[in-house]
Amino acid sequence: MNLEETPKGNKTTPLSAQSALMRDAMIGPKAANPSAVEAPLNDPSNLRENKPGPVELNLPTDRPRTPLLSIESAQWPLRLSKQLTQSLKSLARDHDVDLSALLLAAWSAVLSRLSGQQEYLIGAQGPVFSHSVRAADHSVYSPVRIDLSGEPSTIQLLELVKRAVLASDDHGLGSNQVAFRFSREEGFDVVKEKPSSQGALPAAFELELDLKVEDDQIVGLMSYATALFDSITIERHAGYLRSMLEGMVSVATQPVSKIDIISPAERRLLLETWNSQPTANQEFPTIHQLYEDQVKRTPGAIALVHEDQEITYGELNARSNGLANQLIQMGVRPGTCVALCVGRSIAMVVGMLGVLKAGAAYVPLDPDYPCERLMTVIADVMPSVIVIDEAGQEHLGENNLGSMNLVDPNSISTHPSTDLHVPGLTSRHLAYIMYTSGSTGKPKGVMVEHRGIANLVQHHTDFCGIRDHRHSLQFASIGFDASVWEIFSSLSAGLTLHLVPTCIRMYRDKVFEYMIRHSITYAHCTPSFLQDGKGLPTLPKPTTLIVGGEPANITLLQNLISQGITFFNAYGPTEVSISSSTWRSPKNYTGDVVPIGKPVRNAWYYILGPHQQLAPIGTVGELHIGGVGVARGYLNMPGQTAERFLLDPFNNDEGARMYRTGDLVRYLADGSIVFLGRSDHQVKIRGFRVELGEIEACLSQHAWVSEAAVSALGSGDEKRLVAYVVSEPQSNLPHHLRSYLTTRLPQHMVPAAYVRLDSMPLTINDKLDRNALPVPREEAFAREAYEAPQGDIENKLAHIWSQLLKTEHIGRNDNFFTLGGHSLLAAKMLEYLRRVGLTVSLRALFECPTLGTLAQAVALYDRVAIPLNLISPKSVTLTPEMLPLINLKQSDIDLIVSKIPGGLANIQDIYSLSSLQEGIMFHHLLATEGDPYLLTSTIAFESRTLLDRYLTAFQTVVDRHDILRTAFFWDKLSTTAQVVCRSVCLPIEELTLDPADGSIKDQLDERFNPKHYRIDLGHAPLLRFVIAKDTDNRWLLVQLIHHLIGDHDAEQEMHIEIKTLLDGMGGSLPEPRPFRNHLAQVQLRSSPEADERFFREMLSDVDEPTHPFGLIKVDNGGGNLKESHRIVPQDLNDRLRMQARYLGFYLGACKLEMDQITH
Repeated sequence: MNLEETPKGNKTTPLSAQSALMRDAMIGPKAANPSAVEAPLNDPSNLRENKPGPVELNLPTDRPRTPLLSIESAQWPLRLSKQLTQSLKSLARDHDVDLSALLLAAWSAVLSRLSGQQEYLIGAQGPVFSHSVRAADHSVYSPVRIDLSGEPSTIQLLELVKRAVLASDDHGLGSNQVAFRFSREEGFDVVKEKPSSQGALPAAFELELDLKVEDDQIVGLMSYATALFDSITIERHAGYLRSMLEGMVSVATQPVSKIDIISPAERRLLLETWNSQPTANQEFPTIHQLYEDQVKRTPGAIALVHEDQEITYGELNARSNGLANQLIQMGVRPGTCVALCVGRSIAMVVGMLGVLKAGAAYVPLDPDYPCERLMTVIADVMPSVIVIDEAGQEHLGENNLGSMNLVDPNSISTHPSTDLHVPGLTSRHLAYIMYTSGSTGKPKGVMVEHRGIANLVQHHTDFCGIRDHRHSLQFASIGFDASVWEIFSSLSAGLTLHLVPTCIRMYRDKVFEYMIRHSITYAHCTPSFLQDGKGLPTLPKPTTLIVGGEPANITLLQNLISQGITFFNAYGPTEVSISSSTWRSPKNYTGDVVPIGKPVRNAWYYILGPHQQLAPIGTVGELHIGGVGVARGYLNMPGQTAERFLLDPFNNDEGARMYRTGDLVRYLADGSIVFLGRSDHQVKIRGFRVELGEIEACLSQHAWVSEAAVSALGSGDEKRLVAYVVSEPQSNLPHHLRSYLTTRLPQHMVPAAYVRLDSMPLTINDKLDRNALPVPREEAFAREAYEAPQGDIENKLAHIWSQLLKTEHIGRNDNFFTLGGHSLLAAKMLEYLRRVGLTVSLRALFECPTLGTLAQAVALYDRVAIPLNLISPKSVTLTPEMLPLINLKQSDIDLIVSKIPGGLANIQDIYSLSSLQEGIMFHHLLATEGDPYLLTSTIAFESRTLLDRYLTAFQTVVDRHDILRTAFFWDKLSTTAQVVCRSVCLPIEELTLDPADGSIKDQLDERFNPKHYRIDLGHAPLLRFVIAKDTDNRWLLVQLIHHLIGDHDAEQEMHIEIKTLLDGMGGSLPEPRPFRNHLAQVQLRSSPEADERFFREMLSDVDEPTHPFGLIKVDNGGGNLKESHRIVPQDLNDRLRMQARYLGFYLGACKLEMDQITH
């Protein structure tokens, strides 16, 4: 900052002060060499003084700093009134400081407010340094350490700056100008350009202020690097300086940090323009009323699907009404709490709705959580009733439940099933109490009212276009508040909500396969679950993903939108009714961050500084949220409630409150908000909010631990918790502590590593220095005695585990889960195994979690010796001895060779059919028209170029996989054979269809309907492609694939490979596994003789065909039949399942037995 005073007349005398933030400079420690004082004046070593180490000023910019910034600058004029100028002179004179020091203090206070930093180093020039022998040098900058810690007032800050200036002058670095300097690298150029109003000048600094006193007014220019700042930002900066100076003059005794520097125009922008507008006098319904309204619209529509069960809106309403009436008879009423401990099922939603309809708040208890934690919640809530299924009762135990009132939502209710009206129930009553991790070691119960959820559901029904979809996914745990959003956003909009089966819930590929199979196009997911978004199968169009629960990264966003997925980023703490802001990504988004968007309807966002003041636009502040979604507080925790739920100073409504989130955020130029991190030690692990203090408190209760600290290392699905404990040396401490926590905390809160310390590292203020906590070494993990891996499979597994778990020296006795593995990484591990040619089931991993035992399970899949393929491209004859996987006569072989285009030279292999293929072939031969196992799909392409690229990629996939080049022969053969061709071409047919005959797609669907269309199984590949152009100039491609060579899963794998090829990443595809290997495994493990003997004994008393209902032939593959659907009562269904488990059968076997009895 340069300030000159021009008195009346033409003589100019310097007055002082200029400030600048320098780009790319670093202040290093003071040189130890005493001769350093004689170094050149522009040498960076002359700025090394006061405290050791650089103090980096992190001033927010409109664009990120890069190594190759443009050096051009622009200027913004600044002019202070004569009255303010005179007041500033008086203030400086009254406190015996130079005007330059006053201006330096004001600008420093502004920079501190903008950066959020209290301390940083500035290079300065000015007449206050003129006592130095180097005063004549106008290019030297003296180091002034600015320190605003301790909340100094204007008067105190002036004294601090004065002392800092004198301390700087004592080191002989004075000059007759002042400048603030900021460095990012060792060494910097000290040449300073004078600002000019003519054209763009090279920017010596990121931001530079030149002032002078002219005609009793302080005037000047603020120069800025245009590569970093927009002019509107600099205009605001100039306004902040003016407001700071006015505040310092107004009340010199108040802390400068409390001076309001926001202009009225910026305040309106923050509080009105960029915030949601309240809905005047709006009365909100209860959340179950939203559902009941939908029941009236679509009573017969399917509301829920879980595994093989489904229930309509009307049936679900009737069941939940019956439960509600039962609860009311048990004394449940508005203001009471009912615990809900039910596994993932239709009964879970019945229980939820039943409690709400009775007027109570439900308290979710996830049966997958440790019993001790759930009993802690029950003791805190003291529910009047517990809605609990059989699995929940078994988990909590009879001794714990004692004499509590229990209701099973699966039981058949005898109570009225009509809608009921609970007197006095309003949207101001509690809907649920959701327990989250608590910093005190005790989970916190967040009390959420109906109106907050109703507001969210109504907003997102419009904003996210929920009604444009038919099927949605319920993914989250009942103990995670996202489950509320999933369930009620779907049930209030008429969608069919699919409760994803527990057995696949944590496996990304399985979940997306489920979505494809059930045409689900609307789902909520966490970023950890989605990983980087690569390798997803082709999802139904249009698919919408609501991503939330933890920060999303730009790579995930770009990968999802590139696949045509509509991406919403949702943000919101449990304390503000799940989600309080949502951002929809444009299709062509090119930003480098993923915003959390703007507030939802009837929610207000305030980004505040330390004194609850609005933070300037672009600067970092703590997010506070007001509006109807703010929860009532924490159950039985008045202290923590008062700490987090504050009076809303920006809302005139009496009693209005806002929630202090602890999240650090800032505004973007368009009013969207970016999440930057936490101001405390709360973290997100796989979507779950975790208070590290709760884990620390639990660890501290262990007899061996005197102090405990927990940190989160890594990111995404590789983020892991690490515990640090002060303890005496103990044998196998990590294993012992992990076992201890596993019985007390949910799995996602159990640290992966445990580091023993003699003492905790402390800061100079005697606080825990988390940055000094060491990275865990090998011994920090719960390891068994090391025994080196043995054999090829164990070594491959050890290498994969080392990659996934970021741990070296994996031993054969180590446990995947105690090393920090979890279900998401387990799914990754199976994919890694597949890439190296190994296979194992997900179940095997959980049953055999140690490296050695898992290797044995893997080996079972590869123990059978696969016979070699004896047919080579040079073979000139083919004999039965060359075909180890099928028994054919020479005449059979000769007939097959004669039917293959290209003859023997085009035959790669011949083998028999698998058992599944034999069943498919049987039905194919049985059908006289059409083919029940012909799969069809249609894809639309915007251009012929895209279509041709797709077909080229598909040809490559066919060339890779032998099953796709396979033909089937049976006529005149002694046994059915499948023949693998060395090369085949895709059969492509192009049609020209007349739009006058109907839509092109409808014509294609009719012409290639599997009810009457068949393909020749003896002509490989068993794929057919038909092309036609529709009236929208799109190219339609009908794909037909026979079930003999692939199912739905195979189709998805093909599409994944095609996408990889289209992305130019074909080299990354794993080596395909020959189908003959699978066939050999099945054949050589099975015993056809034993199978036949079993069925002959079982069917020994059957001497004629069985024709149910006298039907010998079903024409048209069942096309002429009418179907009748009836839902088995829940109680009967559950009893059947229990009986099946008891007998060791699957439910389908019981169904078969029932058919045999009734038919």
